[in-house]
Amino acid sequence: MPSGSAAVGWTAVVLAVLALATVVAFWSGLPPILAAGAALLGWAQRGSRRGQVALTLGTLALIADVLVYLGDRTSLY
Repeated sequence: MPSGSAAVGWTAVVLAVLALATVVAFWSGLPPILAAGAALLGWAQRGSRRGQVALTLGTLALIADVLVYLGDRTSLY
């Protein structure tokens, strides 16, 4: 495994954690951007544990963002 691969894996995990943390501020538009970056980098590193974690967390953050958005849209009207 090249040395750059570890950095990509950690970057993906950090993006995924940030995506999950910003779901509470879904209106900012950051969660889907961060989640997409995490999922993309996680997919590139899917052979490693970090890549699998990032892909899972990124997908979870994207789903959570959509659910929070839909919940907000339906509860206000």
